[in-house]
Amino acid sequence: MKRRDFLFAVAFVVPTSHAMAEQRSTLKRVAMVHPATKPGDMRIGGDPNYAIVFEEMQRLGYVEGVNMIVDRYSAEGQFDRYGELARDIVATRPDVIFPITSPLTLALLSETRTIPIVAWTSDPIAAGIVSNLARPGGNVTGLSSEASSEMAAKSIQLLSEAVGKLSNTRVLATPLSWQFPIYQSAREAAEKMNIPLRLQPLQSPINETEYRRAFETMQREQVDGVMVSFGAESYTYRALLGRLAQQYRLPSAIPRHAD
Repeated sequence: MKRRDFLFAVAFVVPTSHAMAEQRSTLKRVAMVHPATKPGDMRIGGDPNYAIVFEEMQRLGYVEGVNMIVDRYSAEGQFDRYGELARDIVATRPDVIFPITSPLTLALLSETRTIPIVAWTSDPIAAGIVSNLARPGGNVTGLSSEASSEMAAKSIQLLSEAVGKLSNTRVLATPLSWQFPIYQSAREAAEKMNIPLRLQPLQSPINETEYRRAFETMQREQVDGVMVSFGAESYTYRALLGRLAQQYRLPSAIPRHAD
């Protein structure tokens, strides 16, 4: 996986001890938002990714309940709520917003161009979040876990090697995600390998019930391979997806990360 940091002029990081001491004396408000992970898991002892974030903030001198307020939000798998959720978050005027995924970041950008946003996204250029990694400008910084065309092609290749001839293969994703560049790459790779590839659409809200419905549909329609979305919901429900793949005996390429 290729990981890139893209930076802008103002970030929620303090380079000098004097500035750090000054910020420690002021209560900061941080808003964290995820497409599916429960707010209660966005902490040390919860989701490992959030534990790392909080541990690093503590190392820098920011401690929740002491000099930092943390507001936690989840779309609970309802991707049609991103706009509403972004408006609610911006209305609280936090000092910094930490969203996961490109769609949530774009929703927040439509509501504010001044509040610093530290995002974890897929390719920020392809998503339209920034125009240049070296000089992105604006109010966004963060980490890019770029799901490249090579990863999409590799997923299709692995399915083909595991199953043999694929004749009814799906990508388990939302209709919006299906338009992302990585899935265009997946379609192109499948075409070169003469593998029929279609969308198995996920409906809102994306939760255990919806994933079970999708797998039941794919079993009924005799799907012989599935490439699971690189979206953040797939990360939240990664254990469930593994169990469903075994239960329905459906060869599945399941990512380890979220976009």
